[in-house]
Amino acid sequence: ITWLFNGKPIINGKDLRISVDGNCQRLDISGIRDAGSISCHAENIAGSAICTTRLETG
Repeated sequence: ITWLFNGKPIINGKDLRISVDGNCQRLDISGIRDAGSISCHAENIAGSAICTTRLETG
């Protein structure tokens, strides 16, 4: 699994944090000030899939 923010890999920090629990991954978002796109790219021997959503701040 690869998480991307505006096309760049997400690295755990104070605003974005990836957590793993067994086969489940979660992206926690707190205090982020920039809008953009967040994507999750999953790949295995059966193929790959990408899910993207837009993050808006107000």
